[in-house]
Amino acid sequence: MKRIGFHCVTVKRRLFSFLAIACLTACGARAQASATLTVRADQPGAVVSSNLFGIFFEEINYGGDGGIYAERVRNRSFANSTNPDFWTLVTNGVAAGTMGVDTSLPLNPNNLRSLQLTRSSGTGGIGAANSGYWGIALQSGAIYDLSFYARSAGGFTGPVTVQLQSADGGSVYAQASVGGLTADWQRFAASFTSSGSNNTARLVLSISNTATVWLGATGRRRRVRRARLPGRPPGGHDRRQRALPHLTA
Repeated sequence: MKRIGFHCVTVKRRLFSFLAIACLTACGARAQASATLTVRADQPGAVVSSNLFGIFFEEINYGGDGGIYAERVRNRSFANSTNPDFWTLVTNGVAAGTMGVDTSLPLNPNNLRSLQLTRSSGTGGIGAANSGYWGIALQSGAIYDLSFYARSAGGFTGPVTVQLQSADGGSVYAQASVGGLTADWQRFAASFTSSGSNNTARLVLSISNTATVWLGATGRRRRVRRARLPGRPPGGHDRRQRALPHLTA
């Protein structure tokens, strides 16, 4: 009983001390909250031109990439990470293989990473899928342009199959194949006309032979692996046509 009583007294004393300190801290904070602001209207600063007008744009919250730019592929150059961020390994049939970021032979000094895709065994295809920014939005009848860089090993020349698929791979809205790969980097391009509309589609690049290929981007700001609606605005920049009128109005 004595121990219990002593413990209670000690707790009460500590609680009182804590409340006293908290009160002093709060009172001190209120005393320091006051401030004085002086405006010297007789000392103007820099002169702002009356002809200065326009739109303020800052690349935050995907306002550019994933926003007004027509680029649909996310992390197209495999930059800033040792992992293939936003890319997923997909297979069909009983094919087996691997996918990863590689730095052994950069495309150029500005693009040091590429995506290495290897099909090692089995039957069927293995590919790299990208769902863009929360899904690639496709419109039925719209044309989409694709370009990418690729190289291979072991004498494999292709083909590399490119498809616009539904998120689960069950539907294919457009398809193309490219060949002629060598051990050196080459640029490949294709155009697609989507056979259907889907707001959560994905892009898949795949191989069906036992081989290793590397997929890379370009050092230029213009989009590689870009998919855009037909028509380009003045200036040569790929932008989403649905968003651009709201910025130029």
